[in-house]
Amino acid sequence: MVDRWIGRPAVHAGWEAFAVILYGSCGRGTGDAESDVDLLVCFEGDDSAGVVQDAALRIACDLTLAHGVLVSVLVADRAFRDRRRGFSFLEAVEQDGVRV
Repeated sequence: MVDRWIGRPAVHAGWEAFAVILYGSCGRGTGDAESDVDLLVCFEGDDSAGVVQDAALRIACDLTLAHGVLVSVLVADRAFRDRRRGFSFLEAVEQDGVRV
């Protein structure tokens, strides 16, 4: 399911250089049938207008409805990551997450 997600935000929002990181229980390999799918989308551009966030949320919603598994997505542009540098959440995702 995650494989189908990769690339779709770029098509919807018109941006190119990005990384998708699977984190949480699925990223750790401890997820089960009841687990949600947590995705962090990192890119170097600016999403102050929320275009990428909106596209990513629409796609996550489509996948949730199609597969019956909650897909949650967090979009982190360069400014988001810079403002939160040193936060334990981002450090844990970067350390333990799996790039897909």
